[in-house]
Amino acid sequence: MSIQGKFAAQNLAHDAMANFFLSRGVEELTAIGFYALNGTLLITYLLIFLNLLMGWGSDKKTEKEKHFGNALGIAATGLASIYTLLYAELYVFQTWGWMFLLAVLAIGTAYALRYRKLPNLRQALGRWLGGSAPKRSTIPPVDFDNFDEDKQMTKQKVAPLPPKTVPARTGTKARISALEELDSLIGLRDVKKKVLDKHALVKSNQMRKRAGLAPMAMNHHMVFTGNPGTGKTTVARILGEIFLKAGLLSSGHVVEIGARELVGQYTGQTLPKVDKIVAKAMGGVLFIDEAYSLLPKDPIRDFGPEALARLLQHIDDYFDQFIVIMAGYEKEMDWMIKFNPGMQSRMKTRIHFPDYEAGELAMIFELECKKKQFALTHDAREKINSLCAQMHAKKEEQFGNGRAVRNAFESSIVNQARRLVEKKAPSKRDLQTFFADDIPALDELDW
Repeated sequence: MSIQGKFAAQNLAHDAMANFFLSRGVEELTAIGFYALNGTLLITYLLIFLNLLMGWGSDKKTEKEKHFGNALGIAATGLASIYTLLYAELYVFQTWGWMFLLAVLAIGTAYALRYRKLPNLRQALGRWLGGSAPKRSTIPPVDFDNFDEDKQMTKQKVAPLPPKTVPARTGTKARISALEELDSLIGLRDVKKKVLDKHALVKSNQMRKRAGLAPMAMNHHMVFTGNPGTGKTTVARILGEIFLKAGLLSSGHVVEIGARELVGQYTGQTLPKVDKIVAKAMGGVLFIDEAYSLLPKDPIRDFGPEALARLLQHIDDYFDQFIVIMAGYEKEMDWMIKFNPGMQSRMKTRIHFPDYEAGELAMIFELECKKKQFALTHDAREKINSLCAQMHAKKEEQFGNGRAVRNAFESSIVNQARRLVEKKAPSKRDLQTFFADDIPALDELDW
């Protein structure tokens, strides 16, 4: 269109607008109305263009609807640009109109050529500019229909990891009995005695039943105290099998959890979590480590006491259908029992796991070697004895015991591997032997 034609079209539009307003007696609003119309159009097609470019809302559309919406946006933006070029009187509108028209032509052409592979124009622009297409988020959208303002959370939650369950050994897996495995544990003389006493009570009660006598109501829930690595979890697993063989439990499996796994973060979460874990432990043993954390220093803002109260209720209701073992450091568990009368009456059996002596720590190391098919030279054995003596002499209040020894064993494997890679073809004996240089020094360990 020629310049004269363009001005003529603008004049006609202006005259038509003026006649429209003059017929209503508002001549002074003619120019304002005209510019407001063009400004509104500019803002409108700017928003359409941005919506098209960014792909807003496209996640909820089918591919066909997405293509149709993009094409419609291109057409609407192009028409608005052409209108501005023809009828806008302000220079700034004409400049923006040219810019948007060129952009629309470029994007529309590219879209027509590549829309089958790139339905989102933002992806196309990312690739043409040399980068990779932006990835869509894998996080599911918030379901605002199920949003609970009181809990400040959505009902759609990622499922937590299930508690660890150790099944009782059956069939060919039970190469030795649970009592034999208990006897094979290093140290723990008093622990073994109390476990055997429990076993004797259960067996005698079974004999009373067979003799037609009324069985005695027994409480078998326990508290294990002691530092880490003293065998609390191992003994809990053995107890599950002992009570299974004795007829006290129906499955003998062990559900192992940390105490905080019973506690919810929001109101209404804790009780269902406790119920679910107790249901999983039915017929077996529920082993709760660091149980003292259920009674925090600030119980007003924590749901631990609620979890403990629910657990004690289940112990009353199902006292003969599962066994609860609460474990933790001695001082913390003493404090927990002292300030909770419900635990004193329900967790009557208490077993303390003492720290290992230096010689017992060395025996644990050699037992690990036997399990993993390693052998010690005489010098290596002497160094292990020295290392364990240093550990015992310098142990702190929360000494790692067997866990510290296993860390030393793993460090020895690393040191041996570092030595063997220098050999071209190490023999089988080389691969199975620890030398003194393979045993770490005390300051090399995180114990």
